[in-house]
Amino acid sequence: MKKNNKTYTKKKVAQKDKYLSNLSSAIVLAAKEDKTLAKYISEKFLGRDFKFSKNVKAGEYAYVLMPSSTDMAIRKFDWLLELENEEALAPLISWSKSYEDEQAKNLVVGIVGMAIPGVTLGIIKKRFTMNFLIKKSSVKKSALVNIGIKSSTNLLSRCIKKVNGNTNKLEPELYDWLHGDRDVQFFDLENNSISDIGNMLTELGVDYVEIRQNTKTIGYTISPVVNDDFFHKYKKISL
Repeated sequence: MKKNNKTYTKKKVAQKDKYLSNLSSAIVLAAKEDKTLAKYISEKFLGRDFKFSKNVKAGEYAYVLMPSSTDMAIRKFDWLLELENEEALAPLISWSKSYEDEQAKNLVVGIVGMAIPGVTLGIIKKRFTMNFLIKKSSVKKSALVNIGIKSSTNLLSRCIKKVNGNTNKLEPELYDWLHGDRDVQFFDLENNSISDIGNMLTELGVDYVEIRQNTKTIGYTISPVVNDDFFHKYKKISL
């Protein structure tokens, strides 16, 4: 039994590391399109000595984790940096070393060694959503609300357990969802393969919960960290 527990723990750690690496890659993708974010990251890394510096390519699905705004990208980057997981930061470290924006270089001259304060955000502009991908044909519409409550509570409980009950350490989107209106949206998987979606979520390493009917998986509850653009290709289910 102990051996099985160790194996399970190793799998959980590997899954978390995979997610953090994909998130780091997603922030790199955002920084390539956002000069403000790029400069912020460059300033934060200035003067740091990283041992882990290999070139890392973005994961196949990293794009679905791209933050929704500059402010959120900065919050996500700061959250990632606080974890002090250098291997997870590898994509960002690799990118920052090749970053050649002269304006950013000039901006940070003279502040080596100084602590750069985090960005103070005002009112939360974007409402984050807990999304559900489900085979509409497999469940009665009247049952969706109960499925949503049970499944989202399960996912939230897992995530809170990971941060030892300290909700302030939750990932920014999930934190905002918890302290906001807790919006949920259902999307119909229609003819899309459930196993393909499951494989993608596993590859990303994101937090999700399987929605099961008896012993059959009919959908997934997905953390708000996956950006809304990913769900646009699915038909929304009205409650």
